Amino acid sequence: DFLDWKSIISAISILQVSRACAMGSTERLILSKHTTMASFFAKKDSTNSSFLDASTASPSLRLGSGDEEVATNRGKYLAIDASAAEAALELHDAEIEFLFSESHNLSIVRCLEICKALTLIGEKELQGKLLLPDGQGDRPNTNLFCLQKIVEVAKSNMEVRTRREWTLIWETLSGFFYRAFLHENEVVSEFCTDVFTLLSKFFMMKEELENYHYQRAFLRPLENAYIAMGNTGKSSARRKHVLLQILSLIKSCAANLRSGWKALFGIIGATAEDRNESTMNSGFRMTETVMESYFQDNPYVFLDAIDGLAAYSRNPTSTSVAMAALSYIGGACVEVLVSRWSSAPLTGAGLTKSKSLGRTNSSEYKGVTLFSGSDEKHIAQWFPILIALANGLSDDRPAIQAESKLLLFRVLNKYGEHFDADLWSLIFKGVLSPIFDDIRHSKGINIEK
Repeated sequence: DFLDWKSIISAISILQVSRACAMGSTERLILSKHTTMASFFAKKDSTNSSFLDASTASPSLRLGSGDEEVATNRGKYLAIDASAAEAALELHDAEIEFLFSESHNLSIVRCLEICKALTLIGEKELQGKLLLPDGQGDRPNTNLFCLQKIVEVAKSNMEVRTRREWTLIWETLSGFFYRAFLHENEVVSEFCTDVFTLLSKFFMMKEELENYHYQRAFLRPLENAYIAMGNTGKSSARRKHVLLQILSLIKSCAANLRSGWKALFGIIGATAEDRNESTMNSGFRMTETVMESYFQDNPYVFLDAIDGLAAYSRNPTSTSVAMAALSYIGGACVEVLVSRWSSAPLTGAGLTKSKSLGRTNSSEYKGVTLFSGSDEKHIAQWFPILIALANGLSDDRPAIQAESKLLLFRVLNKYGEHFDADLWSLIFKGVLSPIFDDIRHSKGINIEK
C-alpha cells in the first residue's frame, strides 16, 4: 500500500536503457533515426518477438534523420561504467519486466496505480526530462521505455479484464496518448501515432457487442488530438500523417469496425474544415475510398459516413468537393438505404454518386410503404440525408443551392411513395418547413398564420 510506483518505474526505465546501451541496441528505447516499429516492439530475449506482428510495420514508419533534437547520436549513452554494464546484463528481461508482463493478474487497483505511474514517467521521457549521465554532461533524449510498457500493459489487459475494469484502465492511459499526439516535436508525435495505430489494429480485432462503444472510446484520444491540431495550428504534415494512419487502420480492420467508425469519421469530418486544400482533399479521398469499398456491405458505417459527407458538403473552400459530397448523399446513400429496407438489389454502378440515383430496382415495391414515422430507425437514417441536402439550399454558392434543391426534391419525388403519413409529417416539419422559413426571413416576408 505504500509502494512508490513512480520511483520504481523510473528506476526500471533507467536500468533497461543502460542494458540497451551496453548491448548496442539503443534504438529500442531511445528514439533515433534508427528506430522502427519492428525494433520498438522487438524483444531482446526472443527472435520472433513482437506481440504486434512486426510485419505490419512498413518501411515508411522509419524515422527521418532531419530532426537533430530527437535523432540523437546513438553512441551517446555507450560511455557507461563497465562493471555497471556487466551487472545489468546479468539480469534477464523477464525478471525485470515481470511487473508489466503479469499486470493482467494484478488487482485492478494495483494495475491502475502502475498505469498512472507509467503515464507520468512516460510523459517526462517523451519530453527528454529523464537523463542519464554519460560523463560529458546530461543531454536530453526521447526515451521510449514507458511508451513501450504502456502498449504492452494495454494489450495484455484488454484481453482478460471485464468491460468496467478495461474502461478504467483506458481512461488512465488515453490521456497520455492524447498529449503524445500533440507533442511539440513532430517526429515524436508521428512516432506515437504509428505506435497507437498498431495497438488500435489489435484492439479492433476484438468483437464489439451491439450498443457498446469501446472502439470509439479507444480511438477518442486520436480524434480529439486531431481536432486540437487544427485549432492550435499544428503543421499540415502532422495532420496528413494521422490521415495516412487512419486509412491504414480502415483497410486492415474495416470488417471489424463498429462504433470505431464514428471516431474515424470525426477525424475525417474535421478535415473538411481544414483551410489547407491539400489536407482537405486527402480527407475527402479517404471518404471516397470508404464509399467505394465499404459503404454498401458494412451497415455500421452508414450514419457516420453520412455525417462525414455532410461536413464536406459544407466545405467553404472547394465547390467541387462540396458538390461531390452532395452527390454521394443524394445518390449512393439513398440507394443503399432503400435497398436495405426493400431487399431490392442495386443494379449498375450503385456507388457512383448521383449518376446512380434511380437505378435501384424497386418496381416491385411501387406504392408499398417501406418507411414509417413511428420507426426510430427509419427516422434516424432518412433525416441525416434529407437535412444535409436541405442545408445546401442555404449555401451562398448558387451551384451548391441548385444541386441541393435538385437532389432533395428528386429523392422525395422518387421515394416519397414509400413513406407513410407520419413520416411525411415529420419531414415537412423538420426538413421542408425550415427551408421556407429561411426564405421568408431572408426576403423579409411576413405571413400571418
